[in-house]
Amino acid sequence: MGELDLVGAAAAIAAVRRALPGSAIVILNLRGLAFCDTAGVHAVLEANSLAEAAGARLVVLPAASAVHRVFALTGADRTLHVFQGPPDD
Repeated sequence: MGELDLVGAAAAIAAVRRALPGSAIVILNLRGLAFCDTAGVHAVLEANSLAEAAGARLVVLPAASAVHRVFALTGADRTLHVFQGPPDD
């Protein structure tokens, strides 16, 4: 299980930037996350903005319920395109 925090946020944004050229859809798989803080939420929202600016769509594969709760509490889950499949709990 991974973490998306201040340390990993820059790497996540960089990965999305690398995936964007020529892509209509970029999938961000959060299923392996065990922890996400507000820096991680901000990184995902920034990645979503980068995708929109490039004319692409960022699709998020949902994280475990404990991590998803951070997105729900911040309202980020209402901004993101979250795949509506079951999370890996």
